[in-house]
Amino acid sequence: MNKEYNLRDRADIVVLAQQCAEELKAQPLIDYFENNINGKWNSYPEVRPEEYGKYEVYRAGCDKQHYLTWNGTGWSSDENTVTHFRKIIKPV
Repeated sequence: MNKEYNLRDRADIVVLAQQCAEELKAQPLIDYFENNINGKWNSYPEVRPEEYGKYEVYRAGCDKQHYLTWNGTGWSSDENTVTHFRKIIKPV
C-alpha cells in the first residue's frame, strides 16, 4: 500500500478498504456485516424458512421488527402480518 489515496474519491476508498481487508483477513467480518447490516431479507410468504428456529421478522400489521420462532410450518404468532424475515447470524 505505497500508493497515496484521495480519500474524497469513492473509488480510491473502495480500493483502500479492499486492500486493508485482504491484509487483515477480515472477510468473515465483512460477510457478517453484508448478511446482517445490509440486510438479506426474504419476502414472506413467497419464501419460507427452511428450518426450525428464531428469525428476525418485520410485521407490517403493527410496523414492528423483532424476533419470532418458525416452528416448521408457521410463525409462533400471527403470521398474517409477517412480510419479511431473515436468519439470525451470530457474530464472528
